[in-house]
Amino acid sequence: MHFGFSYVGLIFLVMLFVPNFFWAKNKPKDYGKYAPRENRALLILERTGEVLVSCLVLIFSDFNVQGLSFRLLWLFAAFAHMILYECYWIRYFRSEKTMKDFYSGIFIFPVAGATLPVIAVLLLAVYGKNPFLFVAGFILGAGHIGIHLEHRKQVEDDDKSVRFKHTDRPGFALGFADFFTAGLFFLIYMPFGGLQEELEEILGHKIRPYWQAYLIGIPTLFIYPLVWMANISEELKAKAAELGVKRAHTSWKHMFFWNLAGCLTFGPMIATHGFFKTLNDIEKELDRRSKGGDGG
Repeated sequence: MHFGFSYVGLIFLVMLFVPNFFWAKNKPKDYGKYAPRENRALLILERTGEVLVSCLVLIFSDFNVQGLSFRLLWLFAAFAHMILYECYWIRYFRSEKTMKDFYSGIFIFPVAGATLPVIAVLLLAVYGKNPFLFVAGFILGAGHIGIHLEHRKQVEDDDKSVRFKHTDRPGFALGFADFFTAGLFFLIYMPFGGLQEELEEILGHKIRPYWQAYLIGIPTLFIYPLVWMANISEELKAKAAELGVKRAHTSWKHMFFWNLAGCLTFGPMIATHGFFKTLNDIEKELDRRSKGGDGG
């Protein structure tokens, strides 16, 4: 490790603090209701981590570009997470600025306003081979992410009228994760992400667990889980029509043929995006009705 000014660290801090400066004048509705309920221990961790990270990223020159090497991939990955962090803020400032908007996720990252910068700090620490920054990032993450998750749970618990909590699932990103893990991602996401339970509630009947469809898929070259998913897509299309959702973005044909014909490109991601776009729209409509917006 080498002491010295880090211009990379300065860029990181600018990317971190500028959106927060604008946020101070655009806080979400009811934020004052939840701020006093923050866990004191998490708050101490968060503040300590913020001070440590802000200092450490500036005083080690190891974070600067040190020539071309594979280590640069760590730096690129860190910057990629910070760019996603800026995208999160742009989306928030363009939203209705509710607590749900503030604690929303982006792609596969929950509570993106907390997770993305923490991951970026940890990646930067790996790039600079700096254990001090890594520990500081861990402290920051424990407090910052912990507070965000705590507030998100409080918001969900307070909003008893909302039946479905996950109405902004990023279908393309989920499809990307599933495709490049050969279907293993959904083995975890279906049961633990609440997807299996939500689909059964919406469709009104039990559906075969994904792990069973996956196992049957091995001897059938994964044709079976594709047909299984296409059948669910067709049911979602019918449910969307029943609820008066203007346009269904999925169907049996859409799911099957995008996966089959486009398997060497972005076909599976496009099919999954259409599936979750329809599911999100259905859940939003059901949430609207549960609040009394429509008795139908």
